[in-house]
Amino acid sequence: MNYLESPQETFPCFHIGGTNGKGSTSHMISSILMTEGYKVGLYTSPHLIDFRERIKINGKLIAKKFVIDFIKKNKFKIDELKLSFFELTVGMAFDAFRKAKVDLAVIEVGMGGRLDSTNVINPLVSVITNVELDHTEFLGETRKDIAREKAGIIKPNTPVVIGQKDQETQDVFIQVAKRQNSKVVWANKSSRVFEMDLKGSYQNQNQRTAIAAISAQNRFPFSTSGIKKGLINTSKSTGIRGRWQIINHEPFIVIDTAHNPSGLKEVMSDWRKIVLKKSNSFMILGSVLGKDWDVIWKYIPAESKVFITEPKVQRALPASQLYYSSRKHRTESILCNSLLDAVMRVKKELSENDALFIGGTTFLVADFLRLMDQNKLF
Repeated sequence: MNYLESPQETFPCFHIGGTNGKGSTSHMISSILMTEGYKVGLYTSPHLIDFRERIKINGKLIAKKFVIDFIKKNKFKIDELKLSFFELTVGMAFDAFRKAKVDLAVIEVGMGGRLDSTNVINPLVSVITNVELDHTEFLGETRKDIAREKAGIIKPNTPVVIGQKDQETQDVFIQVAKRQNSKVVWANKSSRVFEMDLKGSYQNQNQRTAIAAISAQNRFPFSTSGIKKGLINTSKSTGIRGRWQIINHEPFIVIDTAHNPSGLKEVMSDWRKIVLKKSNSFMILGSVLGKDWDVIWKYIPAESKVFITEPKVQRALPASQLYYSSRKHRTESILCNSLLDAVMRVKKELSENDALFIGGTTFLVADFLRLMDQNKLF
């Protein structure tokens, strides 16, 4: 950042961490503040289709020319420092926000918090949505260990909003906040929920967290009407996709990027309600390496017929491994050659009163959206 002349110091920001929900929460905060008339930079990860989804200004992707020019201008330093892909994108985002003269930015943590590349900012508010077991090989084997890593984004004299209060992790946040002289705000104390265009019952808590975050600062005035309008237009104003996104109603087709046991448990709670209403239900699932499917399979409804494939990424869990994992927990699952193969197989059985879920990893959802955008699917 010194080489770029510290662009992160030129705009105020919100810093959003946590295991699940930080992307949705970031988009909600961005949408509400845009509705209030502010020029908002938004940095999130990963992207689904276009790399530039990671860096938006007032809901619009940064220009391709900006990306090309940034790489050309800084290529020598990028190579010299041997920057990771994520480190590169963080620098690019902060530079873009400075040059666009945003009023403020919403910055999502990549992983953990303490050692994350985004943790060079001094935000108006730090946010930790929740703490669950994920990326344990990097963050620690227990929720308390992971909480300590995520608490690394709590800054001196800066309020921190905690999305979910629980006995195992709350003392970690209280202790770190005390050392930093930071006020702790527990978002789950709020019970009021406004209508949203982001669907899925799990979004209620993300909404509470987003509102608590905006309420924890006093630099940027906001209104209840702005909150309501921002929440009802989050998808429309920010372009967020893949969060309990309903693709079709008859038959019912939904996709979701939940990708760890706690996230999929929440999503499967909503899916079960759909399954009970439909004649037949189908699921197309894939995964990346390192996810605890022995736990996840317990949340997958036995009534749903499962088709197994793999996403087109280097870290993909081979479909054969996920298939053999499923056989320990289910009487039947079907191994497919590709996502397109899985979709074609399901289409042969799918009727108007049936339902289909596609997910298990962000990257399979991305593959599905890419095929859908190319008009190769439903």
